[in-house]
Amino acid sequence: MKKKDINSVPDSLPCRESEYQNIFNFIEDKLNHNTGGCLYISGVPGTGKTATTQEVIAALRKEVEEDNLPKFKYIELNGMRMTRPKQAYAAIWSQLTGEKRTADHASELLEEKFESRRMKEPILMLVDELG
Repeated sequence: MKKKDINSVPDSLPCRESEYQNIFNFIEDKLNHNTGGCLYISGVPGTGKTATTQEVIAALRKEVEEDNLPKFKYIELNGMRMTRPKQAYAAIWSQLTGEKRTADHASELLEEKFESRRMKEPILMLVDELG
């Protein structure tokens, strides 16, 4: 019997179809209209929030591959993996560019990048385990 990784996303998420569709529709609309937005998903631990969201991201990437949606950059942050909130800047910069920077330097670089509006693609960011 093959042991399953507890962090893996299952093939399907029963009873989460409505939540999946709501998340997908929200992000799809933002990408299609090139607008920003924020979606807050909450619930008790273990109910499939992260797994459902990851399933949506996979479906969105497939839509991009099929030229049904514009390309986007995906950034994923996990609050439980950070000891200080400032570390988010370094993590975001690293995922955007592949470059390592200190949190303070990354904060400055991100501010410059966003103020200059030099972003070629929209950014989809998942912030998980936000305490």
